[in-house]
Amino acid sequence: MTFKSIDSIFTDMNIQKKFIILSLTFSLFSIAFSAPSEAKPKQGKQTTSTKESLKEPSVSSSDQSPTSTSLLRQGFGFASFSNLGGSSTALSTWLDLDSGISIQGLFAIGSTSPFEFGIGGMVRKIMHGNEETGLHLGGGLHLGTSSITGSSKFYISVVPVGGFHFLFPGTKSIGFSFDGGPVFEVRNSTFNFSTVALSPLLGLSIHYFL
Repeated sequence: MTFKSIDSIFTDMNIQKKFIILSLTFSLFSIAFSAPSEAKPKQGKQTTSTKESLKEPSVSSSDQSPTSTSLLRQGFGFASFSNLGGSSTALSTWLDLDSGISIQGLFAIGSTSPFEFGIGGMVRKIMHGNEETGLHLGGGLHLGTSSITGSSKFYISVVPVGGFHFLFPGTKSIGFSFDGGPVFEVRNSTFNFSTVALSPLLGLSIHYFL
């Protein structure tokens, strides 16, 4: 059985130590060079999350206020409706129910002796155009009293109408409307029918919109 000498044993140990030291040195260099490459994706993730946190919260379409190009108008003025309470003009109010339908209220006092008055209303629907300029169809109901041979007689009129409307150029506050159509009237128990403009001014109505 052969035994190594003490010098050869120490020599082998020194070689092993050197090998271990070289292995540790190589491992440390590998870790040092691989650490920055592994840190880069993390840094990118942090940057992305930071950008996302800085983004403003998105607003859903349901939370956004709808933009509307039209307003529900209210106005007052006068209407040149003949035979409304025996008067050639009437006080008038205007109210938009939506962007296509409006209501016009009418009131007139033609005389106090004999007493003549008229009250009524009309509904219009825009068929072409918009509330600024367009064509409309509608209908109305008028009732009141008017003088016949010196005495007041009750009447009621049903008026289907058609016409056109527009705003005074350069303003959105003054509107004009012209209306005409058949008039079905019962006056003093007598039925009358005519197809004319509602007045010599072609059923003109003028309103100032608030």
